[in-house]
Amino acid sequence: MPVLDLDMRLKYLIEYPHGCIEQITSGAFPQLFVPDLIDTVSDETARIKKNIMSVIERFPRYQTASGGFAYWPGNGDESPWGTSYAGHFLKKPVMKFPIPFSPPGFRTRKTRREPGSRTKNRTT
Repeated sequence: MPVLDLDMRLKYLIEYPHGCIEQITSGAFPQLFVPDLIDTVSDETARIKKNIMSVIERFPRYQTASGGFAYWPGNGDESPWGTSYAGHFLKKPVMKFPIPFSPPGFRTRKTRREPGSRTKNRTT
């Protein structure tokens, strides 16, 4: 079985050069599960938490007036996919540790089908 080398793979995710909502979320999401996969010492656990929190603290720059998230910081257009992905991520840390950011309107916002989406309303 090949060596997993999580350090190398996490470093790649954390240092990925793009700052869109997808990439910053992807840099933090897998780190939520590292302690479940391998034994971590307190320094590693603290570093993982710091990395996750640094991403969460960036999220307000992406939030739109509708409560969702834009693909790029400061953009006013909500990205349905980015909102779904970032929202899914935000639900996970709550189970592991408290987070300081609760996007206004995000938790109460209803998911809606975008015009032209692949999902069709079907009647039977």
